[in-house]
Amino acid sequence: DEVSSKHSGSYVVFSANCYQPITSNEGYALIDGNRLPKEMPCASETIVKGDSKEFSIAAASIMAKVSRDKLMHEYDKLYPQYNLSQHK
Repeated sequence: DEVSSKHSGSYVVFSANCYQPITSNEGYALIDGNRLPKEMPCASETIVKGDSKEFSIAAASIMAKVSRDKLMHEYDKLYPQYNLSQHK
């Protein structure tokens, strides 16, 4: 809860071969916004409004939102009292 969904994506970076964490000697991260995490394991840059300027950032944003929505529906089944499926 301490990290908003807008910034939480900044802390997870994956390589092109699908969901494999990148190491310091591979890849280049494009990060939506103006905050570069200090612990980035690879070369990276921030792009303000990056989801409207870079297709890869826009695609990652969509994938993150779809994943979050699926997760919220699963959590809603476990914890119906919180009505988590409405959080989109």
